[in-house]
Amino acid sequence: MKFALLISQSLPILQCMQTSLKRNAVLVSGLAIFFWWSFEFAKHDPSLRSIIPFGDDPYDSVSSFGVITATLLAIVSLTRAFFPQGVGRSGRPIYVLRAQLAVPFCILVTLAAQGIAMLRHTTLWVGALGSRRLLVFLAAQAVLSLLTLRILLKNVEVRERRLFARPAVLWLGTTVALALYPERLILETPGHLFTVVFGAVCLFVPVSALIQAALPPKSEMASYGRVRGKSRLRYLPLAIAAGIGLLVGIGAYVSELTEGGPRPAVTQILFVSSVYMVLGASGLLIGYLCLGRLLGFTISDPDLQQP
Repeated sequence: MKFALLISQSLPILQCMQTSLKRNAVLVSGLAIFFWWSFEFAKHDPSLRSIIPFGDDPYDSVSSFGVITATLLAIVSLTRAFFPQGVGRSGRPIYVLRAQLAVPFCILVTLAAQGIAMLRHTTLWVGALGSRRLLVFLAAQAVLSLLTLRILLKNVEVRERRLFARPAVLWLGTTVALALYPERLILETPGHLFTVVFGAVCLFVPVSALIQAALPPKSEMASYGRVRGKSRLRYLPLAIAAGIGLLVGIGAYVSELTEGGPRPAVTQILFVSSVYMVLGASGLLIGYLCLGRLLGFTISDPDLQQP
């Protein structure tokens, strides 16, 4: 009798939570679309593409992986929020919330990297035609991300105190690394490849720390009991992440080919496309290693454990 009463009392709370998750999923998706559109617009608008100082790596690497990750996680958030039964364990509220939080965090970390590029190359954009438009775009992304983050965190109650000291240190460390990074490394192919991977690390490491601070693993929503043992399929998500990265790399190169210019030889197309594929796979693998367990992209459940 008491159990039935408890279930009847909790149903309105669960329904309210699902409604909130759905609303926030739509909000986050709108933010991701605006972020993607702003990124593409800045790269192709005649008055902006010649003055943006973050069009080269490692800043472009941070921006590209940031846009890709925010877009993918917005889709994940929508799927989990509207079809929680269909996605199984990953449809639990904590994983939906973390995927939603990751979107504005990706944008804010990306904006910080772009700000470093602007500080290092002030002569490229200060006083140039279109500089005001550029600042408006960046400010709009920052304001919308912070407002979205405020709305998301307002709906989260955790047992633990949120400690942002560690993510702040990590974020500051990656920002300083970007500020001191020797840009001349991109002049040689090995150095350029390393720079792209470095940019991915500078994105995913602080985002992972920020998510853990905003929604700690031992929060009330994350405590469900304990699962023991390891699945033979535990490496499957790594393969899926690498596969998505390969597709992303192919898509990026095809997009570049369609922008015009002289058509390269077949051998060059094969070589450059393979490089794009490897970089795409490497970037998303780094993203998975940093965010996979937090976002529930695992066979076993890291959050099903006692505090």
